[in-house]
Amino acid sequence: MIALDRELVQRFAPAPQRPALTALFTIERDVLDTLRPGLEHTVSHAKLGWWAEELERLVMASPRHPTTIALANSAREAARSAPDLRPLAEHASVALACVAFVSREELDLHLRHWSASVFRELVVSGAALAGIPSADAERFAERAGAAVREIELLFDFESHAWAGRVYTPLEPEHASLWTARPLAIAQRERLNARLRQLDAALESAVTEIPARTRAALTGGIVWARLAQRTAGLALQRSELRGELGRTEPLRRTIRAWRVAVRALQGAA
Repeated sequence: MIALDRELVQRFAPAPQRPALTALFTIERDVLDTLRPGLEHTVSHAKLGWWAEELERLVMASPRHPTTIALANSAREAARSAPDLRPLAEHASVALACVAFVSREELDLHLRHWSASVFRELVVSGAALAGIPSADAERFAERAGAAVREIELLFDFESHAWAGRVYTPLEPEHASLWTARPLAIAQRERLNARLRQLDAALESAVTEIPARTRAALTGGIVWARLAQRTAGLALQRSELRGELGRTEPLRRTIRAWRVAVRALQGAA
């Protein structure tokens, strides 16, 4: 689902933006690959450490990897500074450490690290290519990005929890309640309530985008609407284990196309 959504975001984003998105999503994939099950821990840390240094070099305009070079070149062609994706490495580092989030604020910070890098770059670069002020893009990224990422993680909550990454605030003495398979009714209802909150937050974030900027932000709007669909699917299932039905790829493609058409028309 995660890979499919990024493919659809890229496919329906404005054409001038797509080459940069290829690089952006490749970088994200390689950084988050450090969390792959079965990858030896020292290898994960070494790979993540290299990427953290490379994202620092990207900010300093001296990247070495082909994808970071491509992203820097795309930014330069649009008369922009190279994007700051360093928070993405921090997002992966916390996930790799399997840190417990004991407050909503700690979990929100973790989610914002992803949003401030990947999602923000998506919408801000779209605004820059369209030649529109970045304020609307920044506002949309701030309101929608963390919610998109949280829905992705909650959709596969049980698998993440089994690996030691529990994406809900918890008291350490109750941690075992969140690693059970399947989750107990009380825990599942708590996550369902959160999914409904996130769906409502994305609905508000999308509908309040000014019509004049919707076309430029098509990629981000598509992603937000796909996340809303993901939340709906999660609410329908008895388990949160990241599985999609056989027809879901087609359904998501149709949804992405419809959302993109409406965005290009300036509609919500």
